[in-house]
Parts: sequence; C-alpha cells; structure tokens
Amino acid sequence: VRAVAMETDRVRLATDAGDITCRAVVGADGGSSIVRRSLVPGHEASHVVGLQCVVASTPCSAREAVFDFTPIRHGLAGYLWDFPAPGEGRSIGIFVRGGSREAASYLKGNLERLGVDERALGPLCGARVREFDPRARMSCPRVLLVGDAIGLDPLVGEGIGTGLGCGEVAARELVVGFSSGDLSFASYRRAVLTDRVGRSLRGRRLGQRVVTGPGSRFYVGALWPLIVSVGRSQALGPA
Repeated sequence: VRAVAMETDRVRLATDAGDITCRAVVGADGGSSIVRRSLVPGHEASHVVGLQCVVASTPCSAREAVFDFTPIRHGLAGYLWDFPAPGEGRSIGIFVRGGSREAASYLKGNLERLGVDERALGPLCGARVREFDPRARMSCPRVLLVGDAIGLDPLVGEGIGTGLGCGEVAARELVVGFSSGDLSFASYRRAVLTDRVGRSLRGRRLGQRVVTGPGSRFYVGALWPLIVSVGRSQALGPA
C-alpha cells in the first residue's frame, strides 16, 4: 500500500498492483501505519525506538527467548532481547524510550556480555514507532486500526497477541457495521479498551511506568528477581 484516501462512500488504496476501493479498511500495517497516518489523525502518543541485528554464526537455544532489563540500571528505559532467528542464528536487539544513537551504543557495548562476537553481526536496522495510549483514536468512519497500528505494547513491544486480540474485536465491529449499514465505528475504541486485549494493554502500560518511570531504579532493584524470572521465558515452545 502506497497511499490511502477517503472518498464519499469508499476508501481508496493505491497499491503496487493498482488502485483498490472498498467500503471499509482495517489498518493492520504495523507501528508506522500508513492507514493511521493518512486517515486517523488525533492524539499523538509517545514513541519508542527498536533496533535489531541478526547474529548469523552464533546459534542459541531454539526454546529460549530472553528479555534483559539491565539497561534500566544504566538510565535507559527499556530492555535488550535475545531471540532465536530463522536458521542458525539469533536476533539481538534493544527496545527503549530515547534516541537511536544511545540505544545503538548500549547494544554494541553489551555484545560481549551476551556472548556475541561483533564481527558476526549483520546490519543494524530499526524504527521509531508509536506506543499504545488508551487516549489515542483507534478508528474513524470506514476505518479500523488493529495491532501495532493502534500502538505498540508499552512494556515489552510484543505485537502478535495484540494483533490477534484486536482482530477479534475488529471482526465483531465489521459484522455489526455491515449488518446495520453504520460504518462509523464510533464504539470501536470502547470495545477495544473493555476487551481482554485492551485490559492487558492498559495493565502493561501501567507496568511500563512502574518499571521505567520515575523511581524505576528503586523498583527494578526491589523487583529484580521477579523481572528476571518473568522476562526469561520459555514461550517459544518446542522447536
């Protein structure tokens, strides 16, 4: 999708395959959503920076995904991650509130601690994306946003569960809208926030403020064993 525009009774999408018109659009196009930027203006939430590189020659356990919140102890509000990557390798990255220069410097300065040879690194890539904020708009007439297009999980940046949860809410709104002929989607934001996915996102937003906000070093020090045990998960399951 290259561009999105609202017409009288349709939404027009300019794509590489040509123009498409439709009665309603679901913007599931990620944290830098062109649908949101084009059609759903409004409250500007805060942003986070995510940087990632792939270490092709250093395999890790296929069952383990690590969230390392050590950056908080050094004044960076966020965490390092170390996940299995496709093939024989690892995805190493950092997710922080702050500048990309500081994030890149901290990441490169901690490679040895993570057991990574800098010579094995692939290119460093990243993006600045919007966090979830319950005050932000999530729809407009003929448009629904889902997943990271609404806003990134404020605590750990996880997007798959949020996308699936919002997708269920959006599907119900579409069924009601097409059945009634009312495609204003005026109740969508409330539906998201009162659904399990919205309650989870609001809880994670609160958790992010506790872990990375004022007094975070005290909280992290007090809660460090719990943070480590939760962050170091076996969530990927069998290989």
